Amino acid sequence: MIEMSSFERLLDGLAANSQTAAEAVVRRNYTRLIAVVRGRISPKYQAKVDAESIANSAMKSFFREYTGDRLAVSDWQDLWNLIAKIAFHKLSNRIRKFRQKKRSAENGEADVSYDGQEGTDFADSPELEVIASDLYTRLVDGTSPEERMVLDLSLQGYLVREVAAEIGVSERTVIRVRKELQRKMERMIAKDE
Repeated sequence: MIEMSSFERLLDGLAANSQTAAEAVVRRNYTRLIAVVRGRISPKYQAKVDAESIANSAMKSFFREYTGDRLAVSDWQDLWNLIAKIAFHKLSNRIRKFRQKKRSAENGEADVSYDGQEGTDFADSPELEVIASDLYTRLVDGTSPEERMVLDLSLQGYLVREVAAEIGVSERTVIRVRKELQRKMERMIAKDE
């Protein structure tokens, strides 16, 4: 008999609406999703669009739409691509709504296109917020102040050169610290599986 991989077990768990499988998906993708979304928000919209609310909404949509059935994904990268695609779609919609709102205001029309509530729907699942917070706390545990600043600025969407300039280190140092943090995250995830 062929033994199932941990990823296949995860897919079966998602299909069965397992909380443990959902937590594994959040632990592996949530922090990265926030960072990637933050990096995609143009400076023009950074004050109006919150990366966490986009990530929260994307994760909730993923669990609402893609659990209960076995997903057609082959590995963690495929799963990440699906979740990121949902987030980018939500980000695009959010920015489009702001543009519509601006055009409506310029034309003197009443704004009915955006109620400001899209990002708050993740509050229905505080467990997932706790998981994301716990993952972040475990990741920064034992890091130096410099490493913590690299992580925090990276999660805010800063580029390597921007992080280096902000904290006064070389770009190579930022890249090294990011790789070390990534390896630490991968070890944490492997240990949790």
